[in-house]
Amino acid sequence: MINEEELSLESLKKLKQLEEKLNEENKKENKKKKEENSVNNFMQFKSLEHSLPYQVKKKIKTMKIKNLQGLKKLAVTNKKKYYIKILDHKDVQKRKHKRKYHKKA
Repeated sequence: MINEEELSLESLKKLKQLEEKLNEENKKENKKKKEENSVNNFMQFKSLEHSLPYQVKKKIKTMKIKNLQGLKKLAVTNKKKYYIKILDHKDVQKRKHKRKYHKKA
């Protein structure tokens, strides 16, 4: 760590400017990541919504669900006709891995 007492005024100003610049860059990067994630989530949601039956689509529209997190609001009915699970990349890899071993056996 740098002691502020040992630095001159000019060097302190430069350090503060550098810190501000780094903070701004981090904010910009975080904002870009959020935008990319929101676009990806929207595309996943729309593709999932497209593949669902009409009754579930209707329920999604009436509940005004507009993102993947909102799908958690869907209640499981007693009939359990539809089971919706959003697979992560890890889940897909595990499935492929299991299939390879099942074919050999």
